[in-house]
Amino acid sequence: MKKLYQWLFDYSRLIKFKSNVPLDEGVRRLANITHVPSSRLVGQVLEKRVVLYQARPWVKLYYNPYFKGKFSREGNQVVLEGKFTVGRYGKIFTILCFVFLAILEVLSIFISLIPQAIVYSWIQLFVLITLIPFVIAMIICIILLIKRWSRTDVEWMSKKIATELYK
Repeated sequence: MKKLYQWLFDYSRLIKFKSNVPLDEGVRRLANITHVPSSRLVGQVLEKRVVLYQARPWVKLYYNPYFKGKFSREGNQVVLEGKFTVGRYGKIFTILCFVFLAILEVLSIFISLIPQAIVYSWIQLFVLITLIPFVIAMIICIILLIKRWSRTDVEWMSKKIATELYK
């Protein structure tokens, strides 16, 4: 179940951005970029918690990748360690869709078990039973397409973070 969750919602495995600057300086540099309007990289930067995402004017897409991580030390280097994942609302919406579709699937199976006298017609039953799995498949495809479309955001955000920490 954990692998399915990671496959649906994570854009990357654990990523490390290393820098030779002091910890305070690394936090300050990354926090400063979030306050520059032209950077489009916004979020919260603290030593123990970093949450960054790309702000797009006029677009609110819940499947945008978020970088969630924290600063730590490895030897004499400062490391920002974290991963790119789907935001909270994207996860909630997707899970609710799957729960709703699972309930519809159970209902369609239940309806197929009802004697023919209760069902209006076999055509309606056939459409109902074949339509629900098709809808499930289409929603999964749409989610995956949105997720794949956002991959360029991960690369862009990685470059921005690395540039700020390596200056």
